[in-house]
Order: sequence, then structure tokens, then C-alpha cells
Amino acid sequence: MCFSKRLAFAIALALVSPAIFAGVCRSNSPTQNVQFTGPIPESGLSAAPRDPIGTVYYVVERYAAAIDWTCDGSTLYGISMNPKFGSVTGAVHEFPINKTGLSFRIWIDSLARYESNQFILPGKKFVISATRLQLEIFKSSELAPNITVSGGLLATLKSDNLDLMRFNIPPIYFKARTCQAPSLAVAMGDDYQLHQFNDTGSVNRMVRFNIELNNCEAGIQKITYSLRANTPIVDEAKGVVELSGSSTAKGIGLQLLSGAGQPISLNTDYILQDFTPSGTNFKIPLQASYYRLPVSKIKAGSANAEISFVVNYL
Repeated sequence: MCFSKRLAFAIALALVSPAIFAGVCRSNSPTQNVQFTGPIPESGLSAAPRDPIGTVYYVVERYAAAIDWTCDGSTLYGISMNPKFGSVTGAVHEFPINKTGLSFRIWIDSLARYESNQFILPGKKFVISATRLQLEIFKSSELAPNITVSGGLLATLKSDNLDLMRFNIPPIYFKARTCQAPSLAVAMGDDYQLHQFNDTGSVNRMVRFNIELNNCEAGIQKITYSLRANTPIVDEAKGVVELSGSSTAKGIGLQLLSGAGQPISLNTDYILQDFTPSGTNFKIPLQASYYRLPVSKIKAGSANAEISFVVNYL
């Protein structure tokens, strides 16, 4: 019963729909092709995953001549997306571009509004005077990686059968704002003696090293970093991890510390205090030390560990 009711409703809707938009529209102006082509760096537009929702990446202004048209009956007027970029439902003036995390909107100055998707207007003579147009592409949700928005027809301003304006864009490429962060091998030394590990805790022998962030791109406002263990964690707050499985030493771990000698909590974001938006190269000063674990026996041998560092560009 439920299926047959839905089917009957769909058929009834299909039967009455043509009557709603039975009007014929005639234009006194040619269709205008608006090219929203703006400057795009060869490497692409820059975006960061943690940019706030609403961040605008691409803005282009154009001017359109006046258009006028007449509809004998009710007309479905508004912006119709090119289906290759997605679709919308309900009354909206922001149009998501597939699953990129981006949306677009188009401002029409003479109407003093961002134009919406199609809605019903009563039949009459319509005029949109000569006007400034503005296309904005902005962040509307979590950004997908490696975004490419293909060029071509983005959307059309329509009134039933009439294409009033066609809005076109070039191919637009996005890249994440980042710094170059090379991998790093820290030599802890090979001249330790077992008596240095008599007491539980950090060995009083710190090895200093820096995580380098080079060629940081313009537009980054803040950098945070965190350290992630690739081996089991012994003490997250103190930054202590076990050695890798290939190590032959026993009863020993590795501790990570700040440049000032304070333990680095694992899986915790730290702000790079020395960062400045105008700079390009930065260093994160850190220290490492072997750590006697609270076990009964220790054994000499190879002692290796791996830590991942995660950098967030805001």
C-alpha cells in the first residue's frame, strides 16, 4: 500500500507540473556569456585544511549589459548549476561544487543580492539593468585533498526556456599551504655504559636536534606541531616510548623533550612560538634522551626508535 500511494503521488505530480510553468518566455536581449577568468598562480591557488569555513579563495568581477525578457505565465527563474559540478535542492544562493569542500555564489549588483537557484515568478516583463557581477569560490566544508575544479560552463541564469547569462570559469587548481619538512635521523651516540642506566628515568645525556621547516609559503598564519609514536607508548605525558622491535637493548626507552628540556607530551599540539607570517624558514628545537624503564633487568645492544612529527599549517 505504501508503494502504490507513492507511485500515485508521483504520477499526479507529473501530470500537474507542466501546467504550473506553462508560460512562454521571450527575450529582447541576446544570451550573455560571462567569463569569470581571474589571475591564478601557475602552481594553483593556495588553501590550508584548517582555513575557517567561509574563507574566499577566488573572486572575479565582471560587468554585464542590461537584459530584458517577457513571460506570458509563471516562470522558473534563477541560477541552474551545470550538473557536472553538482546539484542543489531548496532555496539556496550558495552552490557546493561536488565533494571538494568548496562552494560558489554569484552577486548581482543591480539586484543587490547573491542570486539563488531557480524559483517561481509570476509572468510579466522583467529587466536586469547593466550591472557588476561577482563570482566567489569559498570554503564551505572540510576541503578534499588535491582539489581541481574543471573549467567550462559553471552555471546559467535561466528563465524557463531562456538562457539569460552563462557563467564560465577556467580550470582552477588548489594546493595546500605548506613548508618543506625533510626527514631527520638523530644520532644518539654509541658509547653509553650500563651503569648510566642504574636509576629509572631519563639518562642525563641530552641530544639536541631541530625539525626544520623550509620554504614556507605565504598565507600561513600559524603553525602547530605534534609528535606521534611509531612504537608503543610508555608514558604519553612524559614523551617516553619503547624502542623499535629490531633493537636488541632491553629495559630502555626513548624520551622526547623540548629545546628547554621539558618533556614533550605525545599526541599534543604545540604552537611554533617563533613563527612569523613573513618568514620562510623555521626550526623546532627538540632534545632526546634514552630512558631507563621501570623493569628489573637491562641489556646492552642496539637502541633505535622512530617518531613521526605532524605539522599543521593554519
